[in-house]
Amino acid sequence: MTSTAYIFYSCAGAALFILTDMLARTLSETEVLPRAAVWRGVAAVTGGLASCACALYFKNNIAAAGAILSLAALYMVILTDLTEMEIYDICHLAIAAAGLAFVFTGYGAPLAQRLIGGLIISVPMFALAVATDGGFGMGDVKLSASCGFLLAPRAAVAGTALAVFAGGCYAIFMMASKKLDRKSRFAFGPFLAAGYALALFFGDAWAELYIEVMGLEFLFPRAMSLTMLRMVLRTR
Repeated sequence: MTSTAYIFYSCAGAALFILTDMLARTLSETEVLPRAAVWRGVAAVTGGLASCACALYFKNNIAAAGAILSLAALYMVILTDLTEMEIYDICHLAIAAAGLAFVFTGYGAPLAQRLIGGLIISVPMFALAVATDGGFGMGDVKLSASCGFLLAPRAAVAGTALAVFAGGCYAIFMMASKKLDRKSRFAFGPFLAAGYALALFFGDAWAELYIEVMGLEFLFPRAMSLTMLRMVLRTR
């Protein structure tokens, strides 16, 4: 890909993330969102870097565009859930649309596996939300469903595991510092969003490594060896 193409991707990504920031402020029913000037600068830089990463990793332009759209939606999740503990449905729809772009281009897992990915985390999370009377919000459940569809089962599980680990460390730290107690609630959406964003690039590699290390090849007979995995990563 030429330098001109990367410049185009970075500019388009910066513009998309700025528009996402503006949309979040339009939809917000509160005044708690951080200062627009600062965060639009953050959005522009983040969007530009994310778009270049997508252009480098995804060789298909439609797949790259879908990935950029999903990252913009995850950025909005972080912004709104951190500040007002709200995840808007438009984020889930955008991520699902990105998953359809992957299906359309034939990139990655087929449709059936993506549908399984949409259920593999969201169904247990919904059950926990009901059983614990709000341990998870419905926004978290819908986010796990849309991102599961985007990522397919392995990467979705890897991203969720990373989110749970990071969120658990945060909760332990906050309770140790007396800023939270066992009855306190905090926004889990940003941890999910960050985990799924990383899983978009590294989720399958993490899953393959875990399968190899834990000796679970008998459960996943079609798993690639680490040598094949390295070859795949080098070609992307």
